[in-house]
Amino acid sequence: MSQGGAVVRMSPLCAMLLDGRQGLAIRRGRLSHPNGAVCSHVLDTLHLAIRTRSRMKTAVALSPGETLSLDIAPAPAKLQMVGEPLTFVRIRRNTASRTLDMSCLVAEFGLTRTEARVLAALVGGSTPLAYAAENAVSEHTVHKQIASLKVKLHCSRVVDLVRLAILFRA
Repeated sequence: MSQGGAVVRMSPLCAMLLDGRQGLAIRRGRLSHPNGAVCSHVLDTLHLAIRTRSRMKTAVALSPGETLSLDIAPAPAKLQMVGEPLTFVRIRRNTASRTLDMSCLVAEFGLTRTEARVLAALVGGSTPLAYAAENAVSEHTVHKQIASLKVKLHCSRVVDLVRLAILFRA
């Protein structure tokens, strides 16, 4: 992919992931998304990878519990097209059905097993009320566990907790 978002070459699997039904698409040879802010974010990450000559990661939400992970790496200078820098982009689909490894969450983030289960449920799209009902605990308890997760993972919003867990899983 070029600095301007032009797609130079892609695999058949990539073409399936970028068919437009999932949000990200290729339109007139360039990366596009119905939400301009999402497309701008991806292009900004692409520019940052080129400018700093370092690898970057970003994710694009597709639907509840499903994302596309983009791993962006600058291509060697000898692969430039008419002086325009290029990047390699690896795209992977992540779904909530791909389970989180609880022991890894506990070890990596210093969580309790209960906090890890709550985080996994949030990643799977469960609400605090639904989790409380399924596990015979009060909703207040679940909210206290979420508050503890926010402190331990340095997040201010539940969506940030979920995003962190998804990136950890990827």
